[in-house]
Amino acid sequence: MTSPGWVFEQLHSRDDVTTLFHAEKAWHGQHNVTAIVKRHLHTWFDPTAL
Repeated sequence: MTSPGWVFEQLHSRDDVTTLFHAEKAWHGQHNVTAIVKRHLHTWFDPTAL
């Protein structure tokens, strides 16, 4: 078991993953759910391109 803060710390320390979704007690009212996607850096959305 781990805290959401620890999970996000680990995820934000990487530059090759994006967090898609996080919800506490989302699975059967007891489990936190975090969805991430691993991507190549060249496929990331570039907000400066807008």
